[in-house]
Amino acid sequence: MIFASLSYPHYHQFLNVRKTITSKQFLKGIKGYDQSELNNRRKQYLVLLDRVFKSSRYKGLKILHYKTNNDPDSLKQFQAVTFLIKDLLIISFAGTDGTVVGFKEDLNMAFLDATPGEVEAVSYINDVIKKHPYKKIIVVGHSKGGRLAITASKNAKKADKIQNIYSFDAPNYQKSFYDDNYEKILIKIKRYAPEESIVGRLINEPINCKIVKSDRRLIMQHDTLSWEIIDNHFAYADNYSKRSSRIVGSLNSVIDKYDQETLKHIIDVLFDLADRLEVKDFTTKENNLLMLKDIIEKLPLEWKKTPKEGKKAIRNLLFSLIVDFIRE
Repeated sequence: MIFASLSYPHYHQFLNVRKTITSKQFLKGIKGYDQSELNNRRKQYLVLLDRVFKSSRYKGLKILHYKTNNDPDSLKQFQAVTFLIKDLLIISFAGTDGTVVGFKEDLNMAFLDATPGEVEAVSYINDVIKKHPYKKIIVVGHSKGGRLAITASKNAKKADKIQNIYSFDAPNYQKSFYDDNYEKILIKIKRYAPEESIVGRLINEPINCKIVKSDRRLIMQHDTLSWEIIDNHFAYADNYSKRSSRIVGSLNSVIDKYDQETLKHIIDVLFDLADRLEVKDFTTKENNLLMLKDIIEKLPLEWKKTPKEGKKAIRNLLFSLIVDFIRE
């Protein structure tokens, strides 16, 4: 989980990213880095990085093959990094980074067999394995990154070199994904989700998932920094909470009702509206509140400009959600 979390920092912002980053280079680079524009979670990730590099356990840790690609035109938000500890490679895929592009790619997972980010994840893992043919490999990821970890491992040219795949509260797949190639890696997949998981149960329920206690509620439990640890292991729960199960049941029921073309239409309408409302990337709490205030002021006028078919599709979606939630 530590290394899944360490996929999120934007290393290029505070390091001259070379092929390999040593602990000395990292600690020097982060020392003078201005963190004022970072939200609290991103600051915590940098604290975690600092502690990992200073710890005895991870002495000699190196960062390799950092790659980031945020492309609004192809709706791709991708980031990955590889860590090297002695003869072990840890390939880590980042989840959503708070950008509008990232959120739209997340929603597209409801109807696409593979998003642009997943396609790049396959290319990335094959490239890393080719460069390190004799290393042991584990693959990790949180949220969308967990889904990328599984997708990349399933489609890796030398998947037999992968020892284990760790997925933390990651969204799931359409039924067509679970084919023979998936069965070959199934025994290697270790899934974890918090007891009020929503993201990690979307589309369908994860198989053999370990449920972890958290000190927050509902969607806030998605942040792995809230997961509870006792000594050297997670604090486990027996079952998911009833309220999260009601929400997940409603969302999955609605997803099942719509075909791929309708889902795509609804998502396109929503993001066209977001574009006209000038919804920007999510950063600090203060900036997000200012953006929300601006959105509320503009919303009535921009909603009127939305085509009738688009309005009808969104109304039907909201009505279905409410009905299914009450039924659940």
